[in-house]
Amino acid sequence: MAQATSGLRREVRTRKQLPEKGIDWETLRAELVRRKRADYDWRNGRVPYLVYFVDEAVKRVQDESHAMFSVENALSAHSSYPSLGAMEDEIVQMGLELFNAPEGAGGQFTSGGTESIFQAVKVARGIKREARPDLGRLNIIAAYSRHPSVDKAAAILDLDIKYVDCRADYRADVDAIREAIDEASIFIYAGAPTIYYGLMDPMRELGELALETGVRLHSDACYGGFISPFARDLGYAIPEFDLSVPGVSSLSADLHKFGFAQKGASLVLFADGNDLEYARYVVPDLPGGSYASPTAQGSRSGGAVACAWTMLQHLGREGYREVVRGIMETTHAAMDGVRAIDGLYVFEPSGDTNLFRYDVEPGEPFNIFAVARLMNERGWMMGQHREPPAIHQPITLVHTPVLEEYLSDLAECVVIARRDRLQDTFLDGTY
Repeated sequence: MAQATSGLRREVRTRKQLPEKGIDWETLRAELVRRKRADYDWRNGRVPYLVYFVDEAVKRVQDESHAMFSVENALSAHSSYPSLGAMEDEIVQMGLELFNAPEGAGGQFTSGGTESIFQAVKVARGIKREARPDLGRLNIIAAYSRHPSVDKAAAILDLDIKYVDCRADYRADVDAIREAIDEASIFIYAGAPTIYYGLMDPMRELGELALETGVRLHSDACYGGFISPFARDLGYAIPEFDLSVPGVSSLSADLHKFGFAQKGASLVLFADGNDLEYARYVVPDLPGGSYASPTAQGSRSGGAVACAWTMLQHLGREGYREVVRGIMETTHAAMDGVRAIDGLYVFEPSGDTNLFRYDVEPGEPFNIFAVARLMNERGWMMGQHREPPAIHQPITLVHTPVLEEYLSDLAECVVIARRDRLQDTFLDGTY
């Protein structure tokens, strides 16, 4: 028996009980290994996102640095655990340097991109409320291509969102955003790149609009933040996106993606360090005195901080450049390989980062969702897009050794889908 809940299906099961006696670790370890067999094989390139892996040597550094501080609580990092506080400060400073922040900038270490964007929206709301307490409901302006963390922030912070269309090239439409802005607008979301299309929104134009209107502009580099600076160093034409762009008030970048820290680790950076006053949470007059936390979290693992600090130090600019070199070379080889398959095409523009999309050529008797299903059946986890129909393909280093196999399987699946004239429906929830 099952029932639908908010678009998801929830199975009604017998309630699991806590065992009366504890189970020994070896038995539990064997059970964990058994359960893990049902998962996609990320080590061998079957997962296009969610896991970010360099090699076993780097993973060992991740695991050991995380384990050294896994019990410590980073909530009181600057008092109880000054080692963590110092590492957190240094992580922020390295981020400010990497993303070309102006003098006087500041930032925070967060649990992930969702919290980073939440913090940026909270700051925008606080500044606007202080300047214009007479206004009612405030709003965010976001293109259709936005990350859903913006929707979460709006729901939690009781804000409206004005959605606007993208341009024909799938980037945010600056003119549409201009028309949507009103006196209650506090925040313009821009992707750097957008997670669904893999494209940089026109940051300089949006920055000019932000300066003209006084609405804060956020550059969401959660996905590509630790790809883009190093790809630019290697000569790739990466559009402007960081805190050097006039008008960009804040930027988010995930350390636990291509920074290769363990989850959860992200940065939210502010061009003006004074913005941090609106980011913090302070509750005075408690039985124990005042309570303060820098972000929405309370207790948080010191392991995430220690691992993020370690990976930035361990890889350094040279290490990141070499990793990104491999990722970008594989990305362009993958796009060329897909273009070479009869019946498929790669969406243009592409190449702003290590993420691209492809679809079936018009007039073919099959659709891309059928191809995705056939690839899933061969063990490849395939991201699907509804609008427009596409396979969504990020590239990481684990795809380099299996690219030839991926393209071979893809070509065979296209032949089968064409032969059988397969028309599958979009499988929602694949990203």
